[in-house]
Amino acid sequence: MGIKLRDLLDRLNIKAVTFDDAPYTMEMLKLKKEDEGVAFKLYDKFYILYDPNVNKKCLRFTIAHELGHILLGHVNEYFALKDVKNFGKHKELQANLFAENLLGQTSDQGQVLNLIV
Repeated sequence: MGIKLRDLLDRLNIKAVTFDDAPYTMEMLKLKKEDEGVAFKLYDKFYILYDPNVNKKCLRFTIAHELGHILLGHVNEYFALKDVKNFGKHKELQANLFAENLLGQTSDQGQVLNLIV
């Protein structure tokens, strides 16, 4: 079954919004259609913007990955994570590992849940 990402996002007061529901935000963040997701903070609130048109498994990973950026402290006010070249591959790797652990794709899921609960 796995973790319910929507419940976790609600509990953490993080709003997930589809690209389709936020075209002006996509333009402001200079996102492209091939981007799958982005995390950002605006006025003390965290957001995850995502492409709803990818397969469900990929979508879950994208949202968990962006959540990782938020919880690992990678996201600052008005700063969107959208470009690996400017952001740092090690932080992308950290977010990938976070997502894998959170979704139970490794054996350390309990450790990740302990960090965020």
